[in-house]
Amino acid sequence: MRKRGMILAAVLVLGTIGFFFLRPRDPISHRNFGRLQVGMTEKEVEAILGGAPQEIEDVIGSERPLVQKNWYGHRTAIEIVFDDGKLVGKRKTYFWDSRSLWEQWLEFFGLKKADGRGFSAA
Repeated sequence: MRKRGMILAAVLVLGTIGFFFLRPRDPISHRNFGRLQVGMTEKEVEAILGGAPQEIEDVIGSERPLVQKNWYGHRTAIEIVFDDGKLVGKRKTYFWDSRSLWEQWLEFFGLKKADGRGFSAA
């Protein structure tokens, strides 16, 4: 009986560790931010950041018609400025995840979905 309990505990621990390392990663990250280079097209940026931006804004006060597109991850926001469809500027911001530890665990195990900003969807 004791041996069976030890095996079950080992399987649970290894399963949890395996899930942690194999789960999908947030594409809005410091690593992917570093891959973004001046001159990239909007399609190339979207491919790296995992899809279309959550917000699109016109840059006011510029001589040229610049567009800023924003992507939001769980703890990172990436803002990209495009000129004629090419990346000309980028900025990342880190922010605090206000979800409770319980909400984070539920999302981690796929039991609750979060919106693009890392906050629980209603």
